[in-house]
Amino acid sequence: ELITAVGLQRFRFMSCQNRGDTGVCRCLARIVTSTAIASRFLIRSGRLGDSPNGMMDFLMKAVSHPSLHVCGIALEALPSLIQPGSQLAIELLPILQGKAIIPPSLAGLPSSEDCGVDIHEYENFRENLL
Repeated sequence: ELITAVGLQRFRFMSCQNRGDTGVCRCLARIVTSTAIASRFLIRSGRLGDSPNGMMDFLMKAVSHPSLHVCGIALEALPSLIQPGSQLAIELLPILQGKAIIPPSLAGLPSSEDCGVDIHEYENFRENLL
């Protein structure tokens, strides 16, 4: 039940992201990441059936968030949950490739999205999380 309830918070997450409320997005990402890590053995075993689908969708949305802080939080859980060659791994690859490109806001170009970090934090993110 907890995994399903946490997965349903993805709708709240998207609403907060659309409003630009990165602080709430960061907190929600931390909750889903903690829950995913704590239940990783059950999820990978398949004993939960489709219950984790919402939570996995939530993690993918968090990884896609423009804030590198939110993305980094979600990235903590994914390596222990995604099987190599799985559909989620295939979907995750272009997202991570996009994160490897320096964001326009750090390159001095006009951008509607702010990644929330300076160039040194971005380099650290790129070297240690990606």
